[in-house]
Amino acid sequence: MFILNLFVGVVIENFNRMKDKLCGYVMMTQSQRYWVEMQRFMIKQKLVFKAQDQKSSIGKFCFILSGHKAFEFVITACILVNTVLMAMKHFSMSESYESTLDYFNYAFVIIFDIECLIKLIALGKYYFYSKWNLFDFVVVLASTIGLILLLFGIKLNLVTIATIVRAFRMTRIFKYIKASNNLKVLLDTMVYILPSLANIGGLIFLLLFIYAVLGINLFATVKFQ
Repeated sequence: MFILNLFVGVVIENFNRMKDKLCGYVMMTQSQRYWVEMQRFMIKQKLVFKAQDQKSSIGKFCFILSGHKAFEFVITACILVNTVLMAMKHFSMSESYESTLDYFNYAFVIIFDIECLIKLIALGKYYFYSKWNLFDFVVVLASTIGLILLLFGIKLNLVTIATIVRAFRMTRIFKYIKASNNLKVLLDTMVYILPSLANIGGLIFLLLFIYAVLGINLFATVKFQ
């Protein structure tokens, strides 16, 4: 791991030097670089639409409830607890232990459905103007479809599909970033620099893929226990 990190560090350092030459940053000071990067970052930002109060009593109640800090705190706590419960699954679980975790997961799916419904009533069409809300809606919809399929006795036997669904449900943890402005700024910055790190990410993926191929070829036929 030390050699891998050292190798990646050297690659990133040389990548940054090449980027400075190509982007014309060589003659700039550090503060000037920050200023140019900030201008590019601000240009990519989009206006945020502010939802208006609803006319109906139910809409007003949902609007006030969805914007309250306590509501956001409760939903964030539910996301964290649900993530912990999903991580508590292990090999050779008892049926009662597994069923208990499943019941908790079903309860959290219902809670997230209620949250999504409240925000839809409160914001109306403005709900879909936010990327975060779209992200929440897709995750909640996928979890609800999975729950409905289980209730009808439809089981996905494909291991790959099941793994993707579980990983997709785990992405609900990113919703809590909305509760912290500092974390949101860090995430926006990370999204902004992702195109510059595509080549480095591809190189790291290639290295990890080679290690995975070696691991499978060396240890896949080892007898269990």
